[in-house]
Amino acid sequence: MKLFKLQQKSLGGDDDIPKERTEYKKSELEASSELIIFFIGISIMILGTINTIRPVPKEFLLGATLAGLFFAFSDYYLLKSKFFKTDLIINLTMVFLGVFCFFLLPVILITFPSLFNVFGQFGDIATFVALGLVVTGLGLKTYSSKRNFLLETKVDLLKLRQKNENFAKI
Repeated sequence: MKLFKLQQKSLGGDDDIPKERTEYKKSELEASSELIIFFIGISIMILGTINTIRPVPKEFLLGATLAGLFFAFSDYYLLKSKFFKTDLIINLTMVFLGVFCFFLLPVILITFPSLFNVFGQFGDIATFVALGLVVTGLGLKTYSSKRNFLLETKVDLLKLRQKNENFAKI
C-alpha cells in the first residue's frame, strides 16, 4: 500500500537505521488524510447550512465539533519536519477519532442520552481549541512556506554566483 511505503535515509546502509527512526513520506500521509478531511469538511458545511433552515440535533453538532478538533490535531501534527512511525500512528488515530466523532458519536449520544450530559460540556471548549489550532497551523504553514522559499532562493543565488565566478575565470 502506497501509504506505508518507507523512505529510508542512507546512513551507510539500511541495516544501520533503527526501526523506530524510519522516516515516512509526509506527502503520502497528507494525501490520504486530506481527502477524508476535505469531504467531511464539506459535510460539516452542509450540516451548518441545514441548521439555518431547520435545527439540527445538538448531538450532531457536538459530533461535528469534536471531529473538527481531532482533524485540527491531525493537521497540526503534520507540521513537523520529520515524520516517524509514532507520528504516523498518532496522525492516523486523530483521523480515525475525527471520523468516529462525525459519524458514530451522534448516533451513540442519541441512543444513550445520559452520555450527552457528559460530552455536552466539551462542545464549546472543543470549538475554541480547534479554531485556535487551525489558525495557529495556518500561521505556521505560511511561515514555513516563506522560510523554505527564502532558503531555496538563497541556495539558487549561491549556485548562480558560483557559476558566474567559474565563468569569469575562463
